[in-house]
Amino acid sequence: MIPDDLRADHQLQPRRGDVVTLHERIEAAVRERMAVAQAASPGPWRLDPDFDDVFAVDDERCAEAYALTGRQQRATAAHIAANDPARILRDCERDLKVLERHAPAYEIPLRWVCRSRCKPVPCPELVETAEAYGITEEAA
Repeated sequence: MIPDDLRADHQLQPRRGDVVTLHERIEAAVRERMAVAQAASPGPWRLDPDFDDVFAVDDERCAEAYALTGRQQRATAAHIAANDPARILRDCERDLKVLERHAPAYEIPLRWVCRSRCKPVPCPELVETAEAYGITEEAA
């Protein structure tokens, strides 16, 4: 869940009768994730020696991990640190390149043929990118 004040300005807001393509839905999700990462404390993030606090590059604590067990708490903090804004921005840039390479040449309901003419249809790389953002045919 993303707080409303962090949502990207360009987020798709379909009006009644508008068709939003899967490609557009993926791009909106990527750009929304980018906006959140850009608004977060600067990365790279690092763990403190006790593995329970995460610090930004400016040495400000940006997260404190809580969990039921010490092991789970350390793992949670390590996961947060490993997914700092710099990492997320790199992932988003990669995903935008995938979208550029596989822009739709044309689309039919829930299926599209990308400019690269990937086989099978729908393009497997776009399907995988969509799934990474929680976008599935069931969610269409």
